[in-house]
Amino acid sequence: MSDSKAAHPNRSDSPAEFPKVTPENIRKAFETGKYPYTEKLSRVEYETTKAQLQAELLKVQLWAQETALGAGDWAKVRSAV
Repeated sequence: MSDSKAAHPNRSDSPAEFPKVTPENIRKAFETGKYPYTEKLSRVEYETTKAQLQAELLKVQLWAQETALGAGDWAKVRSAV
């Protein structure tokens, strides 16, 4: 395994752990602008991963729309309580 793959925990063959997400770590990342990995993803890998994540987001959005109560149904529930 190459060093670049070990630097990216979202790669399936990487044993590396994702950096712990805490408010303090998020604040430090924004204040310092420091990239949290030793290497950036290639443009191709970035675009591929982004497209996969966007597809998953669309699935969740469609699921939420299909399973959510309509406005009229919600009014009925509220008036029954």
